[in-house]
Amino acid sequence: MQVIDYSKFLDSTAVRLFVPSEAIPDEDIYDCNQGIRFRSQERHRICWESVRLAEGAFLLASQDYAGEVLTYRQRVSESDWVHIQFRLNGGGCENIARTGVVQTPEGSCIVSRYPESCIVERTVDTTQGWKVACLFVTPVALADLLDAPVARLPEYALWLTDRSCMQARSTVLALQSSMVVAVNDILSCPFRGWNRRAYMRGKSLELLSTVIHALDSSSPAGAPTLRLSTSDSERIALARSVMCANLESTLTLSELARKVGLNRTKLALGFKSIYGVSVQAFWRDAKLDRARQILQESETPVTEVAFSVGYSELSSFTRAFTRRFGIAPRECKAEARYILNRD
Repeated sequence: MQVIDYSKFLDSTAVRLFVPSEAIPDEDIYDCNQGIRFRSQERHRICWESVRLAEGAFLLASQDYAGEVLTYRQRVSESDWVHIQFRLNGGGCENIARTGVVQTPEGSCIVSRYPESCIVERTVDTTQGWKVACLFVTPVALADLLDAPVARLPEYALWLTDRSCMQARSTVLALQSSMVVAVNDILSCPFRGWNRRAYMRGKSLELLSTVIHALDSSSPAGAPTLRLSTSDSERIALARSVMCANLESTLTLSELARKVGLNRTKLALGFKSIYGVSVQAFWRDAKLDRARQILQESETPVTEVAFSVGYSELSSFTRAFTRRFGIAPRECKAEARYILNRD
């Protein structure tokens, strides 16, 4: 089984062993060896991209439409590392040496700290598609990136930077809609050279700040606690899968709840508790994300794209799309066409 060292994620020769064979290096995507990208000939299907954010910190973004169940090993050397995963598609688990197994489910944000000199055996399921972004940061670099003294960090986040921490630790957070937007922005970035790295650094800081805030899991005194059984959680996950597989659908919340065998209230509250966003907001954003992908990758007319993701009126689609991405659908298509012709 191949092993890749955390310090080698910007070494194209080492990375070459872990990307699909049909992926080719994108030459001169970054200046001065600040990043690498491997991708297939098909546009926007980025297989692997990593960029140096600072000394001891980098971003890795990976996307694929379908694959298989893979197992590989990563070596933590030179320092402890903090690993923050934003898993939009594709789940799995990690076996951390001498510590145990940590689940890394799809639709979640996993924050981990690995001790120096350990081996992490990672299993990932890409059979239904794969879309993940990760921040890899040493504890020292994390404080530097935030531009804040360790003493100024909130108490609940100190375990990420405490140099006396000698054990592995992980926590799973709900994947918030703002995280999903940032990851999709990273995977669809049109820039090259120094401008691309600046963009990636900005998005990484946005993600990092959101995670630090999300780690504060305390709730207001007296706030009710929602109790979900294993079956409830599975049905809520099924609802998410139903939405992702039926983006053209106009099911109401009540109809979706009946479809997965839950009452309307439990689905609404449970979904927000697990994924950090309402059912309606998640479904809307998933529809718009898919619409942007179609606009960027095909010549499908805007009106047809709107209908394909469940919008019956073009004006409603245009307003929602512009509000989410800051650009109108027609402008998005024109921009993608310009980039394709330039390349």
